[in-house]
Amino acid sequence: REGLSYTWRTPQVRLIMIVMAFVGTFGYNFNVVLPLLAGFVLHTDATGFGALSAALGIGSLLGALAVAYIGKISQRRLLLGAAAFCILLGVTALTPLLSVTLALLAALGFAGIMLTTSANTLLQLTVPDALRGRVLSLYWMLFAGSTPIGALLIGALSRSIGVPETLLICAGLALLGVGIGAAYGRRAAQASG
Repeated sequence: REGLSYTWRTPQVRLIMIVMAFVGTFGYNFNVVLPLLAGFVLHTDATGFGALSAALGIGSLLGALAVAYIGKISQRRLLLGAAAFCILLGVTALTPLLSVTLALLAALGFAGIMLTTSANTLLQLTVPDALRGRVLSLYWMLFAGSTPIGALLIGALSRSIGVPETLLICAGLALLGVGIGAAYGRRAAQASG
């Protein structure tokens, strides 16, 4: 209860939770998205699927190195990483070319690590020691715990309306969450300033 109460009354933490709930539910479902892209959009084989996974991994590694090199984490970087992730996911849905998709997935992995590292670091630095475990468990529940809900949605929608259309909808919903988070952050900053 204390963790929920702290999250609700702390604007910086609530903003992170809003963004991560939307992105976790609608955007971070690579275990469902990559096979759908490989099989139904790109019409590639196991080698192509492996290349898609590798491109995402390479982008994630480069993102982690970039975050470590830059060192400075901010709410702005969190929102930029989240927006870039959502936009790249939407663009990925639009291309039927393997080479372009590989490049987009590398960029998507980069943005995804920028987002998750920023969110995790900001929470670690903002939340008091006594509440950190409780707040981080809520964070993981909203981020990783919501992905099965999104996976079910992606699977059902992909079957009924198609893979590219589903990915566009999910990218749009995730971007909506980023917009809600950004608007909430602006309003909270104006109220405190």
